[in-house]
Amino acid sequence: MVIIKKLNYIFIFLLTVTLVAAAGGGGGGGGGGGGTGNTLASYSDLECTDAGSITFTRAPALDTVRVENSDDGTVFENVAGSWDGTTFTSEEAIFTKAGNYLINDEKFGQKKFTCPGLVFSCRLAAVTLNSCSYDDSGKISASFTMKDAQVENLKFQFSQPGKQAKLTYEETSKSTELQKMQITAAGTTYTLSVDNAPVVDKLQISIPECLGKYYRYTTIDCVSAAEPPAAEISGEQLKCGGYLEVTDRVRCRLQLRDEQKNEYQNFFPEECRSWEDQDKCVALYRRVQDCWKLPTSTARIACLRGKVGLTAVVSEKAACRGDAGCLAALRENVYSLIKLRLYNLEETAEELEEEGKITEEQLTDFVVKMEESKLAFNQAKTKTERREVILQARKYWIELMKTVKK
Repeated sequence: MVIIKKLNYIFIFLLTVTLVAAAGGGGGGGGGGGGTGNTLASYSDLECTDAGSITFTRAPALDTVRVENSDDGTVFENVAGSWDGTTFTSEEAIFTKAGNYLINDEKFGQKKFTCPGLVFSCRLAAVTLNSCSYDDSGKISASFTMKDAQVENLKFQFSQPGKQAKLTYEETSKSTELQKMQITAAGTTYTLSVDNAPVVDKLQISIPECLGKYYRYTTIDCVSAAEPPAAEISGEQLKCGGYLEVTDRVRCRLQLRDEQKNEYQNFFPEECRSWEDQDKCVALYRRVQDCWKLPTSTARIACLRGKVGLTAVVSEKAACRGDAGCLAALRENVYSLIKLRLYNLEETAEELEEEGKITEEQLTDFVVKMEESKLAFNQAKTKTERREVILQARKYWIELMKTVKK
């Protein structure tokens, strides 16, 4: 009877806690098309960046984008890029030369713009770790190669065995343990060293500016100096799922182009990291993908209940007839629905960001909090602890709603 009472409590609590979007009725899920309601006149926001890319709005979208350098006559046929609704963004490092350019549009006429010239592009930048080791004196040494980037662009992170927090070294922030880290260069090869360092087991070098763009980071295990160097693993292999910190993984996924989102490590839900059977967890999230396409939270939650297999908890509980295995499965379904409802809030928040009602930073912060809430729910041992997790998630949602632009 104890397990039945717990199930009733948590399920009723879930249904009575209000987690509904303010002003606008909750929105839809799945990311939407983005930009389809754009009211900008065509090309009014045409811009060329120092990363060598262009962006503009045009309705309807062009089949091909053709650009000409009006200074030297160079023509860029079928410019590579992607459309997000009516907004086009080209690949980086295409318009590398400073000067005057134009787009000849049959409908809207000649659109002129100026490019500043290439300064830095994630598309060209590359960083590769060659080794990371530690010796008996407590010194960490590492070697890496880099091109088309500067040390100032990089973020260095060490993970420590058994610890969640990472040691970080970057231009604007340095962990106390890394304050005296030294970096020296010999051509395109760099070495770093840290004396009197704590025990570490992994080093990651990333380019923060490139989160969600071309996976410009590299990771390697740190081994004893007496051992052969470990093999480097590139970000292109690991995708967004390889970043050491949850904030970076979330921000990377939020900034992905549509065609990248279904790549396994990009799809891999944060919560699944805590599951013993990770494939089962991923299968659950894949099973509910169609629910995010529905237009309201009410419809999506009804869809989620059906996908989880939880339609009427009271009758399903009665059908178990006290069988412990049946009740355990029912409890798992109830808990899955709770966490999927938190995920539904992430989807709603993403829509708010696409509509310009919250910032990208607010969205990232909220999604991280929801992911951490799901992990905390999984780790909770009692109904009181689970209740506290849900109440805290509700507070996060209310706080976000207070910032929504009307």
